[in-house]
Amino acid sequence: MRKELPVRPSLEHLKAQAKDLFSSFRRGEKEAFARIRESLPAAAGRSDERIRAMSFALHDAQSVIAREYGFASFAELRERVTEPPAAPPRETLRALLAPFLGMAVPREVEDALVGAWSDTNRTPISVEQPLPLLAIRNAVLVVGSVAPLNIGRPASIAAIDAAKSGAGALAVFAQRNDTVESPSAADLHPVGCVARLLSTVKTPDRGSWIVVRAQAWARLESIESHGGYTRATLAPFAVNHDAADDFDALEQKLREKLSSLVLRLPGGEQLLQMTDRMTTPELTDAAIANLPCSVQEKATYASEPSLAARLRRVVALLEDAA
Repeated sequence: MRKELPVRPSLEHLKAQAKDLFSSFRRGEKEAFARIRESLPAAAGRSDERIRAMSFALHDAQSVIAREYGFASFAELRERVTEPPAAPPRETLRALLAPFLGMAVPREVEDALVGAWSDTNRTPISVEQPLPLLAIRNAVLVVGSVAPLNIGRPASIAAIDAAKSGAGALAVFAQRNDTVESPSAADLHPVGCVARLLSTVKTPDRGSWIVVRAQAWARLESIESHGGYTRATLAPFAVNHDAADDFDALEQKLREKLSSLVLRLPGGEQLLQMTDRMTTPELTDAAIANLPCSVQEKATYASEPSLAARLRRVVALLEDAA
């Protein structure tokens, strides 16, 4: 009987299935013989004894796994599992980016934003610390998101120039108090992002905008003044995949709620394929980035090291927003 791939297939999990089948074959288990007989052409019609006597290697076990999922070879299965999802059409991206496009973003910035989101380059940036620091007001940048940021303060413009002359990396942290013009470390929320600078846009009214992609969570260790801008020294901020009794139920609830929301958008089926491929951390980040909640709520989420607690918080916010 043909098996169905999970919505988020893992190549490592499929390889582990092949190893388990190979081990079962070596132990002489009848169930393994039956699976081999059904899926491997060379074993078709053979008795258990003749299958036991076959030359059967790990690559043969991988072939069995591939055929059980309806693929001619493990190479074909690997290609299916590792292929990136197709970029959504432009009108779908505009719907997806509605939370940003609704903040009086100029058309030039909107075009840059949509184009940047379509860019499939997810290569980690080379980070050489300290990084130029960009303090932002009225927003929290969330890992995985592509966002437009309006830049006006001289220190911010100098930080962007420094990033452009380097590897294109920025430390982006949200301010606690929007009225502070020159924030100290204490004026910033403790967890922010390492971001890639994707584009800079000058609008006809001489406004300055950038589009960034948030790539990793980071904790602020210290800041220092440097040549007209501020540099930040960061520490990695890991989100722990801790066990929780209600974890699976919460994840299922999150996926169901997001699926119903995504399907309302233009090109929703294609977007649903993208969310189905997301891991749980990616999905919770995507949800909090697009939820209409306060800066404080998003900053609290960012500072939470427990994945289960993040998941629980996002599900509660989705239920409140329903």
